[in-house]
Parts: sequence; structure tokens; C-alpha cells
Amino acid sequence: MTNNEIYLAVIAAATLIMAIVQIGVIVVVVMLAKRVNAAVERIEGAAAPIAARLDEVATEALSSMAAARSQMDRLESMTVDVVNRVDQTVQRVQSYVLTPARQGMALMAGARAALQVFRRQPFFR
Repeated sequence: MTNNEIYLAVIAAATLIMAIVQIGVIVVVVMLAKRVNAAVERIEGAAAPIAARLDEVATEALSSMAAARSQMDRLESMTVDVVNRVDQTVQRVQSYVLTPARQGMALMAGARAALQVFRRQPFFR
């Protein structure tokens, strides 16, 4: 055997070993891909009920928020109504009680002034 044939045999053996290693790597990668795929399917299967429950909880939360918003609007409306009624009551109290009271005070002041005029001593004696 000549040197060229030995080199050619070494190259052939190296190529064969590289091909076997590459086939082994491909087989291992395919096996890992199958395992990863199976794990992902198990996780998705386990997570599906959780995701469905989360959707239900989110829907219930939105419904509760809408109900709370409705109650807050109702409370605001009632508060505005109460404030308006209190304002009307205060105005009526002022018109029914304070106005006659002021008029009565004015009459009393007039009567007091008239009494003071009659009680005065004459200037000339």
C-alpha cells in the first residue's frame, strides 16, 4: 500500500465516522424534539382548565365592575338629589321663617323708636 492509498483510507474512515456521528446527532435531536413536544402537550393539557377558569374569573370580574359602576352612578344620582332637596329646604326655611322674622324685627325696631320718641322729655321747660 502506498502513502496515497493510506491517506485515502484514513479520509474514507474519517468521513464514515463523521457520517455516523451526524446520523447519531440527528437521531438524538429527533428524540429530544419528540420529548419536548410531548412535554408541551402535557403542559397545554394541564393549563387548559386553568386558562378556562381564568377566562371565567375575568368575565365575572368585568361583570362585578359593571355592577359596581352602576351602583356608584345610582349613589351619585341619589346624592345629587339629596343635595338639591336640602338646598330647596334651606331656601323654603329662609322664605317662610327668616323673612317674617326680619319683618317682625323691623316692626319691633319701629315700635321701639316710636316709644323712645314719646318718652323723651320736652326741650323747653
